[in-house]
Amino acid sequence: MRSRKAAVSELRASLEGGAENTRRFVDWAGKQAGTPQETRTNDLIDDLRLNAADGRDLVNGIKILGLATFVVGRRGAPSRLRWLYTLSSIAEVARRKRDEFEPVGALSEPSSETKLIKYVFQLRRNLKIELPLPVDLTPQDVERLSAYLKTLPIEEE
Repeated sequence: MRSRKAAVSELRASLEGGAENTRRFVDWAGKQAGTPQETRTNDLIDDLRLNAADGRDLVNGIKILGLATFVVGRRGAPSRLRWLYTLSSIAEVARRKRDEFEPVGALSEPSSETKLIKYVFQLRRNLKIELPLPVDLTPQDVERLSAYLKTLPIEEE
């Protein structure tokens, strides 16, 4: 795994050097609505329309640069990449729109362009809560929020 600075330099050099597979990956990463915890390597290779050899090279390059860890598929589970940085930040760094990768799970303030709607939810008979959520809320956002809520400690009464 490379240092972050070396990873930034190598990713940019590959993209600016005209590497087609890097361009496809950066374009794909920039179009993703969010960053899943994991991406199946076969799904990534299919989405990018790469042949098996180019796909292996790309996955290996992602691993070497330290953008994700590679999880070997076992017992019927597919091989996958577990992202260490958000896909949008990977694309932005490659395109020189930012200098640092954003770690997955890092707390961030909504940008000034993010519009929020306050949803009021009657949690209990005597308790309403407000949830500020993005106007462009996606099914993936809802799934992540739901998964998060399920992790909260709840005491049985």
